[in-house]
Amino acid sequence: MRISTRGRYGLRFMLVLAAEYEHGVISLREVAERESMPEKYLEQIVSYFIKAGLVDSLRGVRGGYHLARHPVDITVGDILRLTENVFPTAACGREGVHCGHSESCVLIEIVEDIRGAVDRVMDRLTLEELLGRFRQRSASLAV
Repeated sequence: MRISTRGRYGLRFMLVLAAEYEHGVISLREVAERESMPEKYLEQIVSYFIKAGLVDSLRGVRGGYHLARHPVDITVGDILRLTENVFPTAACGREGVHCGHSESCVLIEIVEDIRGAVDRVMDRLTLEELLGRFRQRSASLAV
């Protein structure tokens, strides 16, 4: 599975919000500068999270964004399902697509097993755990 730029930026954006969770809101400009990401691109990504109820925004001079739920209640799966359009599937397994071998084909079964394994990993890993891993790596690099 390949994670797109949108998926990576989405994860990084949400990781920043998780790090700032106890401190209040953070502006999109600050996130973009801190993470070296294009602000306009982030605006598009943030809209997915707002519509899904993962992120709230506060308008005004001191406005910005913050997580709508605690980082322990948001999974990597929640984030990637909003930002990624492609997950492992078999073309022949889609509705209306038949290759003539569907009775004996095991490809669909294998792809579904892979998809299930990916889903389990993404749904088990919370934003809080991801933040802990990030902090641990950052601390080991600083030593």
